[in-house]
Amino acid sequence: MVKKPSVIGAIAALFVGISFGFNSNIVKMANVNGVETINIILYQLVIGLLYFIIRYLVSKPTYENFTSDIFKNPFNYIAGITTALTGVCYYSSIKLTNPSIASLGLFQ
Repeated sequence: MVKKPSVIGAIAALFVGISFGFNSNIVKMANVNGVETINIILYQLVIGLLYFIIRYLVSKPTYENFTSDIFKNPFNYIAGITTALTGVCYYSSIKLTNPSIASLGLFQ
C-alpha cells in the first residue's frame, strides 16, 4: 500500500506566507493613517483567538484530554511569546523606519 503525500501542509504554509505579506502592507497603511501598534497587535490577537475557538468547537479531538495537553505543554507558551515579540518588534520597526510598500514586499 502506497501512501500519497499530503499537500495540506504545503498549502497551509503557502497561505500563511501570502497572508503575512498582505499583513505587512496593512500594518504599513495603518501606521500611516494613525493606528497605534498596540491596537494592530490586539486586533491580530482577537482574530487568532476567534479562529482557534471556532476550530475547537467544530473539530473533534482525537484524544480525550487534548485540551489539557495544549495548556500543559511549555513549548506552546514559548512559541506564543516569541511570536508575539516578533510581531511587536516587526510592527514597531515598520512604524519607526517608515519603509515603502515596495521594500516591505521585497523583505517578505
